[in-house]
Amino acid sequence: MVFNPETIARALMPKEILAEAGSSHLALFLADGVSDVAVFRDGKTIWTEAFQIEHSGNYLEEEIEFCLNRNWHERVFRKVTISTHTKIFTLVPDAFFDEGKLRELLRFHSGKVIAEANHIRVGELGLYLIDEKINSLESFERLWPNIHHFPLAALWLKYSFSKLQIGSDNLMAFHAFNTLYIAAYKQDELQLFNAYFAASPEDVLYYLSSVCMNLHIHMDSCHLGIIADSQTLAILDPYFMHVHELSPEQQAPSSSFHLFVQMLCA
Repeated sequence: MVFNPETIARALMPKEILAEAGSSHLALFLADGVSDVAVFRDGKTIWTEAFQIEHSGNYLEEEIEFCLNRNWHERVFRKVTISTHTKIFTLVPDAFFDEGKLRELLRFHSGKVIAEANHIRVGELGLYLIDEKINSLESFERLWPNIHHFPLAALWLKYSFSKLQIGSDNLMAFHAFNTLYIAAYKQDELQLFNAYFAASPEDVLYYLSSVCMNLHIHMDSCHLGIIADSQTLAILDPYFMHVHELSPEQQAPSSSFHLFVQMLCA
């Protein structure tokens, strides 16, 4: 296991932040090879850092060791949340949800054999999001017994719903880690929520236009809210007449979007 010395030096949480841990919200986002950490207080980012780990094997376990080496677990935070990059998930309406059939529902949707599954309710939409369970998260529960796990897909869906242009057809898209999340709404009703492998801006355009075609959403009149890089936005601009960057308000420059939606939606 090899930690990047420069990022380790920058990821030391200041003593004054740790001293007021009891009134703060510690948020972590974990993905393969990259992690973000932030501390929020009163709805504001007071400290944040991104770090990388050069790893082999289980990246979650290595990131747990990273936290242990910083001694962050020795402080009691008012709130601790963690989100993880979600690739396999499905949505089930309240009326059809059966906690005893989580693996069966996820296997039916993904076509893959699922060992264990989690579920979380997206209350505003009356839906449950089911995703594959990451066993390593139990180690974080031993560090912080009050920690709560939120799949990135669930947070993004909740955030996208809060940003709808009421009365219009809406596409809400988030592109990161070669994954494109798309939530499609017609007349304020959710029609589709899915994740697609999208390694390039052209992939993003392809999947967005495909969703529009299949759901009979007009690209020249719908509202497209999106988080993506400038190259992707430039490619989309000629095809969508109403493109809006969903840049989080009052976000610290170095704070990642993944952490910001934890503060708002977790």
